[in-house]
Formats: sequence, structure tokens, C-alpha cells
Amino acid sequence: MATVTLDEVRKVFAGKPPTVALEGLDLQIEDGEMLILVGPSGCGKTTALRCVAGLEKPTSGRILIGEHEVQELPPRKRDVAMVFQNYALYPYLTVYKNLAFGLKEHKVPRPEVDRRVREMSAILGLDALLGRRPAQLSGGQSQRVAMGRALVREPHVFLLDEPLSNLDAKLRGQMRAEILQLQRRIGVTSLYVTHDQAEAMTLGDRIAVINAGRLLQLGTPEDVFRRPVSLFVAAFMGTPSMNLLRGEVAGGVLRAGSVELHAGGAPDGPVVLGFRPEALLPARSAAGLPQLEMTVDVVEELGNETLVYGEVPGEVASVEIDPTLPPPLPGSRARVAARLQGFTDVHSGEALPLGLRTDALHVFDAATGAALAVEAEAAPTS
Repeated sequence: MATVTLDEVRKVFAGKPPTVALEGLDLQIEDGEMLILVGPSGCGKTTALRCVAGLEKPTSGRILIGEHEVQELPPRKRDVAMVFQNYALYPYLTVYKNLAFGLKEHKVPRPEVDRRVREMSAILGLDALLGRRPAQLSGGQSQRVAMGRALVREPHVFLLDEPLSNLDAKLRGQMRAEILQLQRRIGVTSLYVTHDQAEAMTLGDRIAVINAGRLLQLGTPEDVFRRPVSLFVAAFMGTPSMNLLRGEVAGGVLRAGSVELHAGGAPDGPVVLGFRPEALLPARSAAGLPQLEMTVDVVEELGNETLVYGEVPGEVASVEIDPTLPPPLPGSRARVAARLQGFTDVHSGEALPLGLRTDALHVFDAATGAALAVEAEAAPTS
């Protein structure tokens, strides 16, 4: 196995005007690590993967696999294997022959081909399917064959480009577990591209959040989710996304809608107050916490939890930074989401009193979007 290093990788696609897909991307995937590239559509994550695979050539910068620069090498000389969104199986070949195809192309002796194919088949639970053709397989079975065909070559690097996006929700959950188990068992260095945050949070040793071709944050799933470094990362990670209210700090007090907090360490000026849906609690269990009242619009009963959407006093903050915005208008209303435990007796049109956990708040500079180190606590009521 090997590390993978992207050193100041820049990729520009020709056009009028040219499209900058990657802008000085610095990234290292450690030996045996599963690193997830996540970001919105068009952010450059698939371009980064294709540059590692050799399907795109960087405009500038270096790509190293181990200690060897590979940006000038063709794909077949990089010892990488890739699984795509569409499984790209050969329809006229059996599962066995699909698994063996790459090995035969590389002139691997027949006994070694058979050993590797049967070993991979056993790992992936494909033994009963070796004689079938792709048209006789389910989506999950086809995806396992595609992964097996890539891994049977025993590559240095395993690249996955949104491999589960064509599967239904239940099968995606099952395949996430299988991919994680397989990667841990084989220990191959893996780079996985997705826009699905559940995949990123459950599969990654680390997550790299990118946007507009730039790396915004790199860390463990917990770090990225609980300690976002910017307004964009905070809003992107999490489903439903983080609630964001425009606010103002004056004399150490933060006001955002009806919320008033002591904000130790926050400079005076406009800010964005962020809190995830699970930071909102029923008022009866939130004594001493800042209070706000939601007018309920939609209730989603999910069994183990209930998602409640509605409006609270305040104005929603945009992720797009605009320093020219006027102050929030008095009486404005902001749509937010709350995640409550179990079933709730809440209905559309009702007023729902909520408390806000001060230990789960995030404060961002409204001018730059950068996270601020703030110690927030409830302001005493008069």
C-alpha cells in the first residue's frame, strides 16, 4: 500500500472563460486510510479523483503515490483501481470472468488468477453468483462485483466515485457497511468521492470538505461535524442542515432574533449564530436555557425521532457572504428545524416553546464566514 499526496494541484479546463476546477489543492491520504472527499456538485471532488487516477492531467502541481510522482504517468502505470457510479461491468462475461478480466490483461498466470478471484469472491459473498452475467444481478450484487474487479488486482490505491448513488436508500446503508468492512479487512489506501453526508460520516477515517476547488476543512468526521471552521462547512454538513440566524454582538451580548446570550470573546459587530436541529429541546426540559418559540409548519414522525420545521423570530443567514446587507428587520421570521426524540404530540400551526443548548452553539464572523471562539451562556432574564 502507499500514501497519496496532492501537492498544490491546480486544474483548469479550457473554455471562454476557462473553468478552474482545482485551485492549489493540498491533500495527503495516509497508508491504509479511507479519506472521503465531500462537497457540493461542481466543487472539484471528482476532478481531484480523476487526476489521481490519471484520467485528467493537472495543469500544475504534483501527485505522488508513495514517493513517486505520477502526474505524467498514464493510468495503467499508476497501480490504482477505480469504481465508478455506473458499474461498467462487461455484460457478455460471467461474474467470474469480470473479476478475472483485469488480471488476465496484466498477464497474471492462470492459477494465480483463479486463486485471487475465488478469494475475493469469498470475501464479497459472490461464490453463488460466479456463473451469472450482469443482467442477472441486483444493483447491490453488481456493485460488489465492480468493487471485487477493482480490488482483485491488489492495487496500491482504491478510488471510488459516488459508487452507491444508483442504489435505493436501504441498499445504500447495507453497502456502506460492506464497503467499510472490506476496506478495513484489505487495508488499501482509499479515496472516496461523495455528496452524501451519511456516507462521509460513516465511512471516512477523515473527511475533506472542498468547495470551488479549494480545501476548506480536513479532519475526523466528529471534528468536521462538531467543530466546523467556517459557515460553509457548518451549513453543508448535517441533515437537516444547521440553523443559521443573523445576529449582532454589542458589549459582549449576542442578539439573534429572540435569542440573547452572553458571548465571551466575540468582537462587536454582525455575526451568524448557528445551531443544529438537535440543539433545540422541548422547553419543559430546558430550564435555564435561552428560549424561543417556533410556529410549527411541518412535522415528520420518523419513529425514533421527530423532525419539526417552523418559524422563529429572526432572519435566516445566507452562506454567501454579503457585507452590504442591512441589519435584520424587526419582526422578521426565520425557518428552522428541530430534532426531537421519539414521537411528539406536535401539530402544524401550533406554537412550540423550545430551549437552546448553549454548549452546542456556533458563532461565525458575518463578514468572513470564519468560526469564532466564543463562550456562550444564557443572558439572565429581567
